[in-house]
Amino acid sequence: MQPKRRYGQHFLVNPGVVDKIVRLASLSSHDLVVEIGPGTGVLTERLLKSGATVVAIEVDERLVEGLKERFSVHPNFTLLHADALRVDFKELSQKYRRRIKVVSNLPYNISGAILFEFVDQWEAFDYMVLTLQREVVERITARCGTKAYGVLTVVLHAYGMAKKEFHVMPGSFRPRPKVFSTVFTLRMREKPLVEKDVEPLFRKVVNASFSRRRKTIQNALKPIVPQETLNNALGLADISPLARAEEISPEGYIKLSTTLYTLTKGAYN
Repeated sequence: MQPKRRYGQHFLVNPGVVDKIVRLASLSSHDLVVEIGPGTGVLTERLLKSGATVVAIEVDERLVEGLKERFSVHPNFTLLHADALRVDFKELSQKYRRRIKVVSNLPYNISGAILFEFVDQWEAFDYMVLTLQREVVERITARCGTKAYGVLTVVLHAYGMAKKEFHVMPGSFRPRPKVFSTVFTLRMREKPLVEKDVEPLFRKVVNASFSRRRKTIQNALKPIVPQETLNNALGLADISPLARAEEISPEGYIKLSTTLYTLTKGAYN
């Protein structure tokens, strides 16, 4: 089966890497596992052997029939022919009355979008073991003050705790990608660090700050908050108005957003 470029497909074929991923997932028969982009089913087979309930989501119709033929005999296997970006994970979690573990070699072309989808539906998730392009994982786990530090770092930190686990060489995939990959884990928080009412403003502040990362925070946020209100909020949040986006910690963004929400009573949410 030839992978389709438009789906960002690179099938994981290295059994040693698959074993390490499954060990990190630490699965039992009580777990609900979602695998996005199962491809030819190399990882799927190992997930099913754990006894966990496995829901595989595959968008490529060419692969669906093969996956059905191979795994439909397993009572703990369900295949959804769907675009993962359109799946209601909260509904899926409620159906099985369990929070979801995601174990997946994510398609490269949706990696950023699906991570933000996980954030938007954070209540549905417990723990993730994900394989992504190394550069994306570097951004997720970046330290404040570095070039890799950005929107993905700050937002994911508010909802989960990410940890880089190990690198995967291109030869572990078919076809070989032109980039290196990294496996990382993400444990979702029981409750986000940002309050629900503040979430929209938090995302707006973070996006605006990093979209103008060469500007000071004072200038970057001018288009969305009145200057006087912003200056007051920066002072109360103990953030220098001359600081730039990458110099402000995730906790700093949370405090700034919460302060702005309080000062404006949600007017700029």
